[in-house]
Amino acid sequence: MTPTRIVVHYTAGSSLSGAVNALKSRGLSYNVLVDLDGSLHQARAFNRRAGHAGRSNFKATSGLKNQSSLNGSTIAISLVNLGFHEHFSGGHWWYARSKGKLRGPKVVDVEANKMSSIYNPGLVMHWVPYTDAQVASCEALIEALVAKYPSITEIVGHDDVSINAKLDPGPALPTQAWREKFNMQGDLGLEAAVNSPDGTLNMRDRPAYLGGRVVKVLSQGDKVHIRSVAYSSGRSSAALINSSGRALTGWASVDVQGDNKHHGFVYMGYLTKTPLHADYARKLLEGAAVF
Repeated sequence: MTPTRIVVHYTAGSSLSGAVNALKSRGLSYNVLVDLDGSLHQARAFNRRAGHAGRSNFKATSGLKNQSSLNGSTIAISLVNLGFHEHFSGGHWWYARSKGKLRGPKVVDVEANKMSSIYNPGLVMHWVPYTDAQVASCEALIEALVAKYPSITEIVGHDDVSINAKLDPGPALPTQAWREKFNMQGDLGLEAAVNSPDGTLNMRDRPAYLGGRVVKVLSQGDKVHIRSVAYSSGRSSAALINSSGRALTGWASVDVQGDNKHHGFVYMGYLTKTPLHADYARKLLEGAAVF
């Protein structure tokens, strides 16, 4: 494998051993895990494919399907971290899991680490902070990897490549700062233009099926760069559903300023190009009136 990106995750657990056991039981893997004390634990060689991203896409140019995955071209780093808290009790935020509840670090300020997801501003949660040792260790590892593999051009989070399906590593990790520090932001993505019947296209802060509000009205011919197509398990929002697991939707994260950042979501049925496979693109146009 020749890596082109680094994908950063959290383990959604409180210990390294728990993460390893969970990975084994599910047949998944990362290349490296970063423990709470910053120690690195390599599970796969960096040039070996790891099963970490699942269905995923980022700056695809064509042929995108539900089964598409970035596993074959990415290095996976996962930090031991619970993720987001769900309720506060006894001086701790608690994280609910299917087999019980896990307690986060003790906090003084219940409003600490309260942030929204970049791709779903309405989803405001309390995120477990990463340790200073983890952040420093992860940054040093990234620096070493981009020096060793000139093929790497971008650092992304799991939430960037599986929008609305995954939330890790979340806003508590300085992923964007690392992109800028190491100049690892990649190209702009597929360029398309607005082509709608009434000459306008609403850009929303979330896909419409999540109740997204309009943040900008684009005009006919306006250029956008498609970053990542969002996923959903809901039949009403999917571009094509004929398989198990999360499915691609007609909504995409776009850059409208040419600064290689997410600015909002647009419905791709009103763009001149999409990265979707031809069969999916036809479905998209057929369903444009009801999305």
